[in-house]
Amino acid sequence: FLFFRLLVAFSVHSIIEGLVIGVQPVPAKMLLLLGAISSHKLVVSFCLGAELASDGRSFFSLSQSMLLYSLGSSLGIILGILIEKWRTTATDTSIPVLQALAAGSLLYVTVSEVLPRERSRWEHQTIHPLAGLAQFIFFTLGFSVIS
Repeated sequence: FLFFRLLVAFSVHSIIEGLVIGVQPVPAKMLLLLGAISSHKLVVSFCLGAELASDGRSFFSLSQSMLLYSLGSSLGIILGILIEKWRTTATDTSIPVLQALAAGSLLYVTVSEVLPRERSRWEHQTIHPLAGLAQFIFFTLGFSVIS
């Protein structure tokens, strides 16, 4: 069940990322966003692939899952271009909401799915009393740098 929730969350996040690229009217800003999201997607794709592979899924199941995830950005870009083509006052206010959803969905998946599992995995492997504090500091530092 965790596999499915993780895949859906990352796929929705991927679609919203594509929307953010597709609605950008300025080509230079669009290319900047494309570069930033592509580098982010590289890391997320690797992590998602490693997570799915460690779940013991078949190669066919892994391929389908990664295909679904990778098509999300393309679908989002197409939808974003269509939204930009028929821009109205409603779409002007919806773009910041979509950007917030893209950031929020990644934060949600990280905080509620990935971190608790990694924390429990790390607690069983280390005996250092400050391990949890180090995790919190580096997590906060990472989000601060990205923001």
